[in-house]
Amino acid sequence: MPTSGQVNGDVGSLNDYAYIAWQLASQSIPGNYSVLNWQVGWYYPAFTCRGLRQGSAHVNGTLVYNDQDGGDGVHAYNSGHNHVPLGLASGSINVPHNADGTKTVTLDVSIRGWEGGGPNLLSDGSANFALPTIPRDPGAPSTPTISNVEQTTVDLAWSQNPADGLPVTLYTISYGTATDATGNTTTTANTIKTITGLSPGVKYYFKVKATNTVGTGPYSGISNDTTVAGAYVRSSGVWKKAIPYVRDGGVWKLARPYGKILGIWKKSIN
Repeated sequence: MPTSGQVNGDVGSLNDYAYIAWQLASQSIPGNYSVLNWQVGWYYPAFTCRGLRQGSAHVNGTLVYNDQDGGDGVHAYNSGHNHVPLGLASGSINVPHNADGTKTVTLDVSIRGWEGGGPNLLSDGSANFALPTIPRDPGAPSTPTISNVEQTTVDLAWSQNPADGLPVTLYTISYGTATDATGNTTTTANTIKTITGLSPGVKYYFKVKATNTVGTGPYSGISNDTTVAGAYVRSSGVWKKAIPYVRDGGVWKLARPYGKILGIWKKSIN
């Protein structure tokens, strides 16, 4: 992306034209803005004098040059007989960038000049320039999707935020039985991860955040699912919990199967 540029107005008689030039002076990563140096002027050829009248110029929509008095505000004669710039104004301006660090800046110039023995010339032009992107923290990834749910494992998958300006170097997955998905963390450089060591028959919550060379972004939305508990049977092409019953006193009653999890006996089917 360019670090400098220039907008020239339409060429008038004798190849006169107004211009606005810019150059990138610096960028602030914490502030997310660029500092541009700018200069407004008029190019004019040999054997003529110039009286510049009404005119204006903008950088990023901000008026940086304004002369609306209608008189010869700047008057000069090119005694060097060569095409030279006549500087009118210069300065610097802060240009805020978008949240993702990108920015396209618009510059325009419109100046009317009087030439000795000739007509008034209106010279104007406009152009857009894409400034170098300022690195930002990555955005939140998509809410993770859950698949291949088993007794002690699940598979997670998510997408990188399309607004990330730099490559993601690491993803952190936070998960647990609390609804805010806290309690455990694990990392990966990929957008998929198998979470292991879960307990059967328990609802878990999951969220993901990304890290790049600038910093770490916010967490994604939270997804949840319950790990498999007890036995399953396939009925009409669909896997369903196998609910065991026992006959007690001539009456069929629901059997409550238990399993030992981390040294504690718990119901394996709710």
